[in-house]
Amino acid sequence: MTKTICMIMLTMAASIGSKLPAQVSTNDAPIPRTGFTLSISVEKPEAKVGQIGPVIVKEKNVTNHLIGQGSNLLNICLVYRMEVLRDGVQVPKTKEMQRQENPRPGSDIGGSYAPAPEIKPGDEQELEVPVSECYDMTVPGRYDITFIWESDPNDSQKNVLTKSNTITLTVLPADEPPPAKQ
Repeated sequence: MTKTICMIMLTMAASIGSKLPAQVSTNDAPIPRTGFTLSISVEKPEAKVGQIGPVIVKEKNVTNHLIGQGSNLLNICLVYRMEVLRDGVQVPKTKEMQRQENPRPGSDIGGSYAPAPEIKPGDEQELEVPVSECYDMTVPGRYDITFIWESDPNDSQKNVLTKSNTITLTVLPADEPPPAKQ
């Protein structure tokens, strides 16, 4: 017993001054190096084609300082990279999303910015992302959705990824239109 207590004391003494992880996770997710975590959810895990609600994104500051200074794209679909898989295959982006990502020269589409909110240590902000407006979710089936935030997508040497949990959304067929009157 005395030997065990001494080992615990030595271990505690050795850890003084060492850095502690910013987050402890029970699901073995990597510790974020960007200063925040991403968590996504949906209000309803099933929806009919054309009636899909937004994905709710929670960004939590896990540091001891303010984060989020700078600017964000006004088009929320462009803030995150999204993996939207139907039966394990990446779903194509909508035509509008493609237009936003690759605007014509001189167009202000896609590149408009607004000040990003600051998030205090321990606080979180919640955003709603209309994923079905970003990706073609018109085919009924099971969709697995994961969000990824990139710290510096233009520089692979500096880029750090923060990945969310994965959610499953079941898209059901739209109601059949009533038969035509004769």
